[in-house]
Amino acid sequence: MKNRQDNDLSRRSFLKMVGAGTAATLFVACGGKKVEKLVKTQLTGEEAIPCTGCQNCMPCPYGVDIAGIFQHYNQWKANGKMPENKDDANWAENRRSYLISLDRTISRERQPDHCIGCNHCMEDDKCPNEIRIPRELQHIDELIEQTRRG
Repeated sequence: MKNRQDNDLSRRSFLKMVGAGTAATLFVACGGKKVEKLVKTQLTGEEAIPCTGCQNCMPCPYGVDIAGIFQHYNQWKANGKMPENKDDANWAENRRSYLISLDRTISRERQPDHCIGCNHCMEDDKCPNEIRIPRELQHIDELIEQTRRG
């Protein structure tokens, strides 16, 4: 119950951050469900992972920092500096900055490559936002490996 209340507080904070008009319109339009995902998609043009950091999925038996990884990913998506397009003039700088930021934010042993897909984080519908956590971690891991290879 406490985690659900915290999640509701996170949602309200997010809605306050994006502005009352936009938030109210989207909140009514979607019946209050998955508001963060809709707003983030609208703001960034990219689909962010709708993790509120509630920690219901934790602890991971393999030490993966699930919420930290999702937060880091969303921040880089939102700021538009995710090193995805090698044709971008700033790609090399963004690549270097992203990898340094990742290693400083999340220790190597807690990064997504340590997820083995055991689905412990998915048991008993732990995620209130219905994130398919192992799939998202695999996607982020592939992005990181591709970025490391350059």
